[in-house]
Amino acid sequence: MLARGILHLALREVFGWYKRKARLMGLMESRCGSVTVVQRFGSALNLNVHFHVLAMDGCYARDPKTGKLRFYRVGKPTTKDIEGLVSRIAVRSERWLEKMGFGFGSEDALDEDPEDALPLLQAASVTGKAAL
Repeated sequence: MLARGILHLALREVFGWYKRKARLMGLMESRCGSVTVVQRFGSALNLNVHFHVLAMDGCYARDPKTGKLRFYRVGKPTTKDIEGLVSRIAVRSERWLEKMGFGFGSEDALDEDPEDALPLLQAASVTGKAAL
């Protein structure tokens, strides 16, 4: 559920960037697409949830002359575009996680069982350290 929510937020930001670029080309109604694979572990079988996203480098829209669907490339994102996307995705993700009860200020973080080793193992896995 959490991974799906974050992926949805990230793709919405990326697709929004493509659609804004398409609007600058005069394409008012466009559609983007992607295929995503969720990878939950790193090569050392450590916990490392991340996404492999293959996205189109443009949008589909109706050709103003023929009315047929056509693919339009919108150009490469600049470093500044990528920085902006990453920043917006991070902010929106943190807000969403907070709303779902998984933020830094959530009360669940205070209710951890001191006998539960899972948080320690997960933290060690994420940082690439041996916990035991």
